[in-house]
Amino acid sequence: MGKGLSLCFNAAIAAAALALAAGGSRAQIAVSTFDTNTDGWTVHDIAGSGLPLQTIGIYTPTWNAAGGSAGGGISMRDPSGYTFWFEAPGAFVGDVSDAYGGRLTYDLRSSSGAAVTSPGVWLVGAGMGLFHAPQLPDVPWSSYDAPLDPGSWRLGNYVSGRAPTGAEMLAVLGSLDHLLINGDWVAGSETTYLDNVALWEAPTVQAGAVPEPGTLGILGAGAISFAFLARRRRNS
Repeated sequence: MGKGLSLCFNAAIAAAALALAAGGSRAQIAVSTFDTNTDGWTVHDIAGSGLPLQTIGIYTPTWNAAGGSAGGGISMRDPSGYTFWFEAPGAFVGDVSDAYGGRLTYDLRSSSGAAVTSPGVWLVGAGMGLFHAPQLPDVPWSSYDAPLDPGSWRLGNYVSGRAPTGAEMLAVLGSLDHLLINGDWVAGSETTYLDNVALWEAPTVQAGAVPEPGTLGILGAGAISFAFLARRRRNS
């Protein structure tokens, strides 16, 4: 096989592999649906966004048997003029490096809408803080999907911080001390509700999986290109 043909063939295979990975299955590392209780979540009132955390108070959120986006949910009334965060329990922290390339998903709503631009998620570990800034929550439930890849986060400061390197993000996820979801979205007082929090691994391709139509198209395009170049080579 000539060098040009080899490069074309390899590129087609690589593209197909990426497409397969994008459509692969994901496993949950940890999940809280709050259907029966608070599932060990707490609320931390924190001053500023520096490290170490300047925790002013720690509270137990209210469990609502029918107050979630589906079934139960938890909520917290703004306890002070500081920023309050929903703090994940032990299942979501420690070595969660398998979540690198995966996602953090959750549902959130505010009783008063949102008027303050703030980071939505704060990951603290390995002496670093990473911030993710989603769209502002609304009075109806809003669903969030935070990709756990470096380009979606900011190191140290959610406005002026740079994107972390892959090594930095892996270090944070490998020794995660705090997973915090922001509940404070207005300058005054509000009640914020949280439901359906899940930490997901990166997608994996299962053996024997049938490619999606888009993947089949990539494979087909690669095969056609390869055959065309091979024919030209024979004719020349």
